[in-house]
Amino acid sequence: MRKVIILIMTTLLLTALFACDTEYYEDTDNKAAAQALAEDEGSLFDVSSEDEESFTLQETNIALGKSYSLTGIYIDPNPMYDDPDKTKFTDGVIGTIQDIGYASPIWVGLNWKGEGASNEDDTFYYNTITVDLGKKEKNLSKFTLYAEVCESIIEKLKSISVYVSTDNDIFTNIGDAVESRIIDAQDLTNPHNGIYSYTLNLLNFTEARYVKFKINQVTSWVFASEVEIYQTSGDLADVSYEISYDVSSEGESSLESSEESDYEFVFDIHSIDKIMMADSGMIITSASAYETSSTSWSTLIHCQKIEDNLYIVKSDAIYTVGIMPTINFAPDDIVIAIHSMTSNPKEANNYPNVIQKIASLKVKTGMYFSLDGIDLTEKISTNGTAMVTTSDPRE
Repeated sequence: MRKVIILIMTTLLLTALFACDTEYYEDTDNKAAAQALAEDEGSLFDVSSEDEESFTLQETNIALGKSYSLTGIYIDPNPMYDDPDKTKFTDGVIGTIQDIGYASPIWVGLNWKGEGASNEDDTFYYNTITVDLGKKEKNLSKFTLYAEVCESIIEKLKSISVYVSTDNDIFTNIGDAVESRIIDAQDLTNPHNGIYSYTLNLLNFTEARYVKFKINQVTSWVFASEVEIYQTSGDLADVSYEISYDVSSEGESSLESSEESDYEFVFDIHSIDKIMMADSGMIITSASAYETSSTSWSTLIHCQKIEDNLYIVKSDAIYTVGIMPTINFAPDDIVIAIHSMTSNPKEANNYPNVIQKIASLKVKTGMYFSLDGIDLTEKISTNGTAMVTTSDPRE
């Protein structure tokens, strides 16, 4: 029998609106759903304060006024659509519908044959913008670049990847941004015309001094106006408490917490051994099914079977950021995968699985899952659920 001590640190991770330097969430619509996660001090977020009717979270754009380097300025023989003072990308100006086109001074033109432009495998070109935050900053949660589409020569970007570094030498890729048209200016010549945001939201915050936006182009020009790097602070409930549990050789276990509180949540399970669909829950029963599950942006919970329809969690929930980690399946192991397109509970009406995604992050080693309405042999879920508890449901 082995004794394991786990330190649980829970932090609410949310995203914010695109256009504000400092932003606040005032959420009451989802308070009931949030309250289900906040029955004790170890909650993901606090909605029970006597002084507050809602919980708040603040995100601040710390890229404002910061210095940066870039590639792609076209010189033939003089610079075109230039940024000579290196201020346009961090001046807080995104642009309006009146700025769409070639004439507005807010745009910086990055050309695929501009100064410092690079190519990969002769298939596409890319340019970069690297922001120096001045010092290593923690709790970096959101990264956005704004660019326009105008006529056929300035089209939508192939992709934007975000990298972080502490020394401006070794950079780590933390994910790809998601495209969204924020100003629609479509016309008969190009239905894509408008201003677009390209945003990467992190569920697991990161730290860095240098942030690099790698802009992968499909046409010769990119016209961009601004980059934003958000740092999260505010009413984050960083709560620590210990849980100890014993696991016997027979697989039986008991769980006790230094806080007298039980965590319980019911997850909806929509499929077994399929390809992960947006805003859904799935159970994976084998390594081969996992390889084809497309769960690279999901929460993964690895569980060991105790008896029919009862499992114990083998390791803390993992949130995958574009990369599927290696999972070693023992006989009768399962992985519970939870996905949502957002991490912001304010968007629960559009993304119904977001509350379940947030709840899944609180699942820790030694907790229990009870399955209902699920046939793993036939791979059928009939209104299937997986309920997690800190205590053994057999007791």
